[in-house]
Amino acid sequence: MNKAFYFCFAAMLLQYNHTLLAADLSCPNPSGSTNGGSSGQFGPYDYRDPSARTGPSNPLHLVEMAHFTAEIATGSTYNLAGGLNYTLRVFPNHHRALQSLADLGIRERKSNVDGLPYTIPCLFFRAKNYAPTDGMVNAVFAYYLANMNQKDMALTEVEQAIKKAGNNPRIYYDIGLAYYYIGDYNKAMESSEIAKKLGSSAVGLDTLLSQVIHKKNVKR
Repeated sequence: MNKAFYFCFAAMLLQYNHTLLAADLSCPNPSGSTNGGSSGQFGPYDYRDPSARTGPSNPLHLVEMAHFTAEIATGSTYNLAGGLNYTLRVFPNHHRALQSLADLGIRERKSNVDGLPYTIPCLFFRAKNYAPTDGMVNAVFAYYLANMNQKDMALTEVEQAIKKAGNNPRIYYDIGLAYYYIGDYNKAMESSEIAKKLGSSAVGLDTLLSQVIHKKNVKR
């Protein structure tokens, strides 16, 4: 990573008013080898790669069976940070694990979470560097930043997500969530409509929007 990345990352962390750790600023990219190799680390794999979901070992199944369980996904276990840490080491851009990570940070209202080796923004940066074409990473990061009242940075991630969204309804749905928490309800509605046209059946965003329609002058 270059000096510009370190500068931007350090500046972002400073906006959270947290004590910076050396590990946060180093924020290394995911490393290792897909078979463990000399590094002894399983992975990393691209969550979108079909080959990581098939074959005799089926890495995704192994990781989700042992580490990204239903309890981890819903945040209903004491070992949440441990499960997320392992999952994101093997699959840095694991979409559902990143969503759970974002929800954890939002619940605790902080970027440093006990049990995680890096800050939440760092883990998103790792995912972005590992899978730069994955718009879902940008969309979930935007959702997290918007909830943490980092609206300018959230909009930057939204712009990147839109460029990479293609016809993925899940990306547009999360873009809509980010817009909602930024406070741009018109764009949130537009994103929700796009997501539904592309096949999304999720209703959470529409439920949130319905709660503000009668309170604010929101155009349909």
